[in-house]
Amino acid sequence: MLGYGDFSPVDLNPVELHTLAFLLETFEPGTPNHGAVQRLFQKISSWLPPDPRASLASRRQLVRIDLQRRDNELIDPNVYRKLEEALGKHVVQFQYLAPGQEDGIPRTHTIQPWRITFDTWRGHYYLDGYWLEVSGPYGRFTQNRWQQYRLGRILGDGFEVLPMRLPPEEPRRKRWPLAYKLAPHIARGGRVTAHFENVEIHAADTDGWIPVTATTTNLFRARQILLSYGAGCVVIGGPEIRAEVANEVAKMQEMYAKFDESK
Repeated sequence: MLGYGDFSPVDLNPVELHTLAFLLETFEPGTPNHGAVQRLFQKISSWLPPDPRASLASRRQLVRIDLQRRDNELIDPNVYRKLEEALGKHVVQFQYLAPGQEDGIPRTHTIQPWRITFDTWRGHYYLDGYWLEVSGPYGRFTQNRWQQYRLGRILGDGFEVLPMRLPPEEPRRKRWPLAYKLAPHIARGGRVTAHFENVEIHAADTDGWIPVTATTTNLFRARQILLSYGAGCVVIGGPEIRAEVANEVAKMQEMYAKFDESK
């Protein structure tokens, strides 16, 4: 690109400079797309007059978004390349090592890849796709449901973009009902964080607990969020999330009991 000498082709007002500084502060090293955002920032700042350019580094933000990853997993570059080729277009097949597989043997997953997301709550990249089938040591099984995959657990070797094209519209997502109560100290004044879809806040019961109903398309994430409230949340329905949370709490009770016995 040719230089401009003393001429500055871009002049930003204070609001626009704050916005640029916000991007710089948000996409710090270790965040998604850090390199691309930094290159864009450098290009735009090089077009600014000297004084506004110098002021960018000192513009502190009142609000910051935490986009830092919570792990040091390496994402295979081949996974990125193949997903760029296939995302929203073609069915893919890859080896995936799920954390719950005690045998440590990757399974072959065939999915429709629709999007890649960064979960700010868990701090991981996820491939959001419609799971068609899985095969492994115990056979091949049809799934036909939505599933999220951590990109760091997808193996680059053997990743295939298949000829089969994706349908014009995404498959419909299943939704599960949620019903839970939040303790008075968490939902004081009826203020409840809307973690889910279709959130409705109901009148407090006689003990001051706030009933909440909602829906979710991701039972795993719903379980993790509700468990994060600790003793300040009681899940009363629907049946699927109630069973998920009750099962997890029972496992924790068993673990603590064994730990106490071993002391």
